[in-house]
Amino acid sequence: MSHEFGTPASSGRSGSGTSRRNFLKYSSIAGLAGAGLFTTAACGTAQQQQTGAGPSTTAPSAPSGLYNAEDAKAMLAKLEWPTTAIPEPTEPVTITIASTWPASLLERQGQFDEFFMSRHPNIKIVTEVTPFADYLQKYLTQMAGGSAPDIMVVTYGWVQQFLRAGWFLPLDDYIAKQTDFDIDDFTKPALTFYQNDGKLYSIPYDCGPLMLFYNKEIFAKGGVPAPTADWTLDDLKAAGLKLTSGSGRDKIFGLNGVPYPDGFFSANYLAPFGGRYLNDDETSCLLGEQAAIDAAKWWMDPFLNNGMMPTDADSKALGADAFTLGRAAMAIQGTWAASGLIEQAEFDWAIAPYPKGPKRHTTAAAGSGYSITKQCQNPDAAWIYLNEYLSSAGQQFMWASTGLGSPSRASAWDAYLTSEYAPEGAKFALDALTSYATTEGVNFAPATPKVDATSRPIWDEVLGGNKSVEDACNEIVQKLTPILAQNRS
Repeated sequence: MSHEFGTPASSGRSGSGTSRRNFLKYSSIAGLAGAGLFTTAACGTAQQQQTGAGPSTTAPSAPSGLYNAEDAKAMLAKLEWPTTAIPEPTEPVTITIASTWPASLLERQGQFDEFFMSRHPNIKIVTEVTPFADYLQKYLTQMAGGSAPDIMVVTYGWVQQFLRAGWFLPLDDYIAKQTDFDIDDFTKPALTFYQNDGKLYSIPYDCGPLMLFYNKEIFAKGGVPAPTADWTLDDLKAAGLKLTSGSGRDKIFGLNGVPYPDGFFSANYLAPFGGRYLNDDETSCLLGEQAAIDAAKWWMDPFLNNGMMPTDADSKALGADAFTLGRAAMAIQGTWAASGLIEQAEFDWAIAPYPKGPKRHTTAAAGSGYSITKQCQNPDAAWIYLNEYLSSAGQQFMWASTGLGSPSRASAWDAYLTSEYAPEGAKFALDALTSYATTEGVNFAPATPKVDATSRPIWDEVLGGNKSVEDACNEIVQKLTPILAQNRS
């Protein structure tokens, strides 16, 4: 695509320009940050669908002019940009970037790219846009056929498929030469998913934890004090049960989302009680151990016996996420859900720390990043681009200033927290990333899609009251054992 930097002044965020609500209405990209922007149908897990832990799967087109060009130019000029340690190309080169951004974010992307090309006149940036439902299969095919783009957006859930196939370039030598890159600036969990054999193959642009979102109005009406940093999971359950009320169209659920054995099952639902879903290298299933079974029973009891969480039928009847509709007191969601709530929720809400478990205090963190493909003809030029785009300045411009992501660099968080787009309690997410958020148990090995597809129908029998939690756990172990052997290679 070609980038047109200039937009009418009247299309900015002031005066008759686009408000935050309208901006998000058009962009509809609550799932941009965190857990798997490009999650395919195979990787989009039931737990993500139930809790909002995964991204939105649709992004309607947006009219042009959502960003004021003069404001963007002023911000870009004020930010402190890294000086590349790699020599500039002496002749014109073109770098193709595979993306799935909707039109609204492409406008912001275009502003960055025009600025970049003015600083690096021999590097031309071309963005290749693909709907993310088609993204993974398209580029798996292109890689195999030798026609890959130069740079690709990747997500935590499937990047290892590319790494084990040897399709991305390691970035360690570039990072070593760029003395101001400051790899220690990335939040604690951010880099985990993109490493293989001791080398780093992708640089994350975002990393977000799952947090406790709560409806302040339901809490106040129910006489329950707001969640605090001292809350335990027992406090969450007690509040959820107390705030569950009504029936039918008047039903208020205490917690939106039923835990499924996939995605973030370990870190958020099992590990706090001392259990695990899979072992560290994802080669065996530990769901049959007593600690995991007991934890699963703890979570499923208020669903099966008290109606604290909506069923699939409830969710279909509502037609949308219960928390977003104001029909649930709490939700366990990734920080990437915040922008969608700002646009859609018609009630007062906030983010609270994830509650502590009896054994551990953990929450899952995940994100997405960028890689240079091995088929790239001008890797030095590609690195010059990524070094700026994923610098603190780049993350401030693209994500922090728009509220559309949880920056992977700690230094970009101040810009987000002081922006008009940071929701109440956003700082708790940064606290989590620097202390108790973890990638431990966040499944991302190559067998993950098959693992999820196998476990879900078994768990559906529990939700339907046709199988006990313990029997389901043991059956999942049995069914996953041969599948997980694929992760040993």
